[in-house]
Amino acid sequence: WSSDVCSSDLLEVLGIVIDQMVKDYCKELGCYPIGPYDRESWLTKNAKGDYSMVHNHGIADISGVYYYDTSGSDGEFFFQSPTPSAVVTFCLQWMHGNLGYKPENGMFMLFPSFINHGVTRNIEDRDRISLAFNIKFHRGKK
Repeated sequence: WSSDVCSSDLLEVLGIVIDQMVKDYCKELGCYPIGPYDRESWLTKNAKGDYSMVHNHGIADISGVYYYDTSGSDGEFFFQSPTPSAVVTFCLQWMHGNLGYKPENGMFMLFPSFINHGVTRNIEDRDRISLAFNIKFHRGKK
């Protein structure tokens, strides 16, 4: 993997928090204890007009974001439904479309890396600062 900004001295504590959140997340999913993994992390700045196209982090197992500085109105994080055809069924039509989350300072989000997601356009005159990360478990080891 390319880099892990959380391994720097300035962000080491944030890396420790992410590692604990990964453990808690895996406990909730019923896949704990977890084995060794690699972490990749990077800082993002979304200025006015910036957005993130729909994408996924398919090679990773868990992805996440930490919102460091946001107004809450500078672009909404959203998941795209993995079942777009659900719109045609009465009982599952709620699974169609996007599910959005308004960012808040200090908010963490963890999710399966294969889920398509994006961020709507920042229409504010201020930048949003966040840290994104991927977790990839070593295969065949615990």
